[in-house]
Amino acid sequence: MKKIPPVLLLVALGGCGGGNQQAPLAGGKSPSHWLDALKSPDPQLRKTAATKLGNVGALEPRAVPALINALNDTDAAVRAEAILALVKFGPDARDAVAPLIELQQRDESEHVRGYAAKALAKLKAN
Repeated sequence: MKKIPPVLLLVALGGCGGGNQQAPLAGGKSPSHWLDALKSPDPQLRKTAATKLGNVGALEPRAVPALINALNDTDAAVRAEAILALVKFGPDARDAVAPLIELQQRDESEHVRGYAAKALAKLKAN
């Protein structure tokens, strides 16, 4: 059984009484905020959103699908950050394998292709 760090427990429990409210992540924003931010016209905000979503783990079930969608972002830095975030999910990111293979083979950015290759090696090892 995995041991959950205390800070993640606090996020998961939402302060023990918040009903369906989401506990804020670092920066005082909820996972829903960062999910919405992935759709922003600002690439820096989308990159930050990918980073923040990579830190929520399985506590936000919409994070992996949103990050997989971010692998198609027009900005290479956002795609790279989405890859890094997905790796943090380990086996929960198995749906990302096919899109990562595509990125590794065809992405215009050498940086993104390299990240995709490393992510695939880690995800396949899990």
